[in-house]
Parts: sequence; structure tokens; C-alpha cells
Amino acid sequence: MKLTTTLFSLATLTDAHAPTDFHSCLRVPHDLRAHRESLHMTPLKDAHTVMSECLKNSDLDDYLPSVIDYRVADKVVSPVKDQGQCGSCWAFSSAESIEGQLGLNGHRINVSTQNFVDCVSLDYGCEGGWMDDALAYAEKTGVETDHDYPYTATSSQDCQANASQATIRPTVYVNIPPNDDALRRALLVLGPVSIALDATDNFQMYTASDYIFNDDTCDPTTPDHALLLVGYNDIEKYWIVKNSWNTDWGRDGYIYINNTTPNMCGISSYAVAPYIEPKTVDEEQHRLFAHMHSIQQEMVMTIEEDELGYGWYDATLTFF
Repeated sequence: MKLTTTLFSLATLTDAHAPTDFHSCLRVPHDLRAHRESLHMTPLKDAHTVMSECLKNSDLDDYLPSVIDYRVADKVVSPVKDQGQCGSCWAFSSAESIEGQLGLNGHRINVSTQNFVDCVSLDYGCEGGWMDDALAYAEKTGVETDHDYPYTATSSQDCQANASQATIRPTVYVNIPPNDDALRRALLVLGPVSIALDATDNFQMYTASDYIFNDDTCDPTTPDHALLLVGYNDIEKYWIVKNSWNTDWGRDGYIYINNTTPNMCGISSYAVAPYIEPKTVDEEQHRLFAHMHSIQQEMVMTIEEDELGYGWYDATLTFF
């Protein structure tokens, strides 16, 4: 049975590189907490809970750098994509958060967004969905690569998933506690994070010349767009957010969102992130170095190598 949901409408866009009749691409559960509880598979419920609770631990703040940017880490953030005239932002955000986990482990793989659009039965394809649903689907059944199940920007076909090719599977996914501090900790410990927010007219018309986006018209309780959070800059005071409206939108497909206002437009209210456990020594080493490279270079140079390589990383390992 599909969820009873709320759909929010947005004004028509004139920007040719954003959806020309953009409406909400999210279907928000009325009771999000209960819905999230129902999604977590019984064998993994303890892991979900423990990992989420660990992100409430302020001790991790001692290890937070002033800048995290996963765009500079090898293989972690894929090129900006284009969802086209399909309300599949939820599927792009989810697929790209999984790509981030694969990249942290050393693998550049494009995850199939269409697999989510066609096969997540709780959601509505191009008419909207929810990131938790996609990640729960991937955790349970696995998901294919974009090469094996390419994007069509439509939801008119039945699910074409091939179980033998659906080998990409998060070890677990984590609902991030709904505050900015936990969001920073999640970026440090886990990697890129799926987020949802209220994409106002001002958001839709954002350009590179705007630099840091600030909007007092947005409502953090009415999310209508999903994106990927890939870092923050606490020196210049912004979140680094990747959109799925091609590179002609915003700052080459990105938006820098003011992070001095708590929960700007809902950025921390609905965040969720997968985790894929490294299976080999090579994957573990790549993960360590990718995390390190995401940290601002100036900070890396001011910290003793053994402290950065062991103290910081060992502290995050207690999370698992």
C-alpha cells in the first residue's frame, strides 16, 4: 500500500535548465517518525538506532574541521546529473549518497536512479518519492548500476530490476538527528548525505552570482526537493549542496546555502545517509584517505599526521 502523502506545488520555472513545470518531487509521509520505524528491517534496527544516537554525541565536535568538501576527494562525488522533466529528485539524492559510499571505498560507480523510480513500490516514480524509501529498498534488495539500468526520465514502465545485477547494497542507512550539529558530524563520519528542503522561487532562480543563498521565505516544515549535501565551509558560512538540474543551474550545478541560520529551509530536518562497510584493506585505506582529503588543506597542514590519521579516524570508528 502506498503512503498517504502531501504534495506541495511550486511556481513554473522559466530557466530552461531546471524542470519547466517544477512541482514537488517529494512525497512526504504524514507521520515521518512512524514511517521510518516501519522501514528499518528487524535485523538492522539496533544498528540504525545506535548509529543515529552516536551522531548526537558532541564529543565528535572536537574533530570537526572548519571545512569539509567531498568534491576534492577521489571518486566520492560524481558529476552533476540532470533529472529532466521527471520529479525524481528523491531517487537522485538517494543514488548519489550511495555513490558517495562506493567512492569512499575506492569505486567510481554510477548507481541507477531509474531502478528506484521504477521499483520503489512505496513511491510514485516521476510524481515524487522519499529518500528513506529508496535507501530501504537498496538495503533490502540491492540496486543496479546506471549502465545496467539507465535513466529514462519517465516512470511509465514496470520494474525491470534484475536480481543478479542488483549487487549494490548499503550495509545500513542512518536517519540523521534533525539539527545542524549532527549534520556536520554525519559528513565527517559517514560522507555525503541525502537532504530535503523547501525549494522556493528564490532557490530555483539561484545563480553563481548570488554566491551564498539565504532565504527568509522558505519553510523548513514543507520540504519539496531532495539534494545531496557534500560538505560545508564554516569559514565562509555555507553548506555545499549538489542539485540534479544539470551544470547550467546555480554554481555549476551546486548551491552554497547559508549555515548561520539553523536548519535553513529544512536542510537538517530530514537528512539520511547510507553506509557501506569496506570489505578489504585497500577499501579501508581509500576510505581513510578520502575522508582526509575532504578536509580543508590548510587544516590538514596544521595537524600532526599521526593525530589526523589515527586520533581523528579512530574516534570515528567507535561509531561502528
